[in-house]
Amino acid sequence: MADGRAGRWSRREVLAGVAVGASAVAGCADSPGSRAPAETGPDPPDSTATPTREPTDRNSETETETATETEADDGYERTTVTAYDANGTELATVDVRVADTSAKRYTGLSDTDALPPDEGMWFVHPEEGRQAYVMRGMSFPLDIVFVDANGTVTRIFHADVAETGAPYRARAKYVLEVNRGWANRTGLETGDRVEPA
Repeated sequence: MADGRAGRWSRREVLAGVAVGASAVAGCADSPGSRAPAETGPDPPDSTATPTREPTDRNSETETETATETEADDGYERTTVTAYDANGTELATVDVRVADTSAKRYTGLSDTDALPPDEGMWFVHPEEGRQAYVMRGMSFPLDIVFVDANGTVTRIFHADVAETGAPYRARAKYVLEVNRGWANRTGLETGDRVEPA
């Protein structure tokens, strides 16, 4: 620090560090002043995002249990995720790449040019908390489905590529990203369930 206060941080420096660390992505950090994203579901209890944490060895083992043993050449494990309505009726299935490390969650689908209609990405966080996602580097619009540790959908956002800095925030342990319109096409709503195979 240039001001000679060794070992002390100003409030602005601390808040700047928190803002940088509080973003998880399908590609980038929050952008102050961005307009609110399109969404479905109830309002969140607060607007504070929880930073994404590096998984510990214990959490790494738990996280990879959600994936099948199949791993493609791109380094991602694959599995199938099934969506059910509140009555337990199957709505749809989607084949997903599993993003279960900090690096894979950060990159997300930003290195993907397009998705087939029933494919997506299943993000696995070390624990349930407030997660934040943005659209930096995306080539196509998404539905971003936040899912709690019990498999219940807590929030659905309909994200456009033009909304590169708008944060999409909700409580989740898992996040499903699919082509925009998938949730409407399948009838998936807040309160429904999404579960990996």
